[in-house]
Amino acid sequence: MPSALRSARLLAASLCLLAGFAHAKIAPELRLELSDDATAAEFEARSAEILKALGDTQDYSELREHDRRRVKEALGRIGTDLSTVESLAQLPEAQRTAIRSEQDAINATLATARADSRMICVREQVIGSNRRRSVCLTAAQRRRDAATARGIVEENGS
Repeated sequence: MPSALRSARLLAASLCLLAGFAHAKIAPELRLELSDDATAAEFEARSAEILKALGDTQDYSELREHDRRRVKEALGRIGTDLSTVESLAQLPEAQRTAIRSEQDAINATLATARADSRMICVREQVIGSNRRRSVCLTAAQRRRDAATARGIVEENGS
């Protein structure tokens, strides 16, 4: 019987693990990529996706408020520029270059925020017990906690 019980527990644990993976949803990385024939309507659709993701997903939870504002302002400037023409190719070269620069800044900001918002879970030993618990923090939270701990050690060590 112990072998059957062990097998049942193993099966139950495997099913729970698989159920967890089935519910884990990884959103695709957001990027603004405008081709030369991009229209204002195409841009507005992509811009709406980005703004929605910034507002209601955990993928960008570590995006600082001033960076969020800069992304929104840059999207607004690009939208204003594209609203006057049928496609990006119709804009003067200097204006297209400025839009590409804005696009690169938006993509860099989104990539950094997504990386900082990544959840990292570790199992830690509970002090005074044999139990372990899961502690989940974003990459940015872990970095801040480590910097705070280093500061405390340096302050007490001096």
